[in-house]
Amino acid sequence: MLVTVKMVFAPVPTAGLALVLGAPAGAVVVVRAAHGASVATVLLATVLLYDAAMFIVGTGAANRWEGPAAGILTIVPFTVIVASVLAPPFRGTSAWVLGAVAVVLRELDRARLAPAHAAAR
Repeated sequence: MLVTVKMVFAPVPTAGLALVLGAPAGAVVVVRAAHGASVATVLLATVLLYDAAMFIVGTGAANRWEGPAAGILTIVPFTVIVASVLAPPFRGTSAWVLGAVAVVLRELDRARLAPAHAAAR
């Protein structure tokens, strides 16, 4: 006997979830369209370097602050390199602003996800 199950999706939570999951991917496209490929690449590299350092150091760390501190300390030399090498798209303090915004937004995201990680343990 074949049993069929009718799946019902609520439109508002589904649209909200699609917005939350699609906004970061869409942000890269918007940055590339507005400012060029080099700025979008720097944005992605900043996030990837932060996450890699946070994972590598924070996995075996005794304190919770060591992973995020390693991520922030990884972004600082990368921002210096970006500010000195990529001078045409980044002028003045714009590379530092991009690095600071990436750190602040990543820390806000980490703080938002902290209760979910604590509940999963």
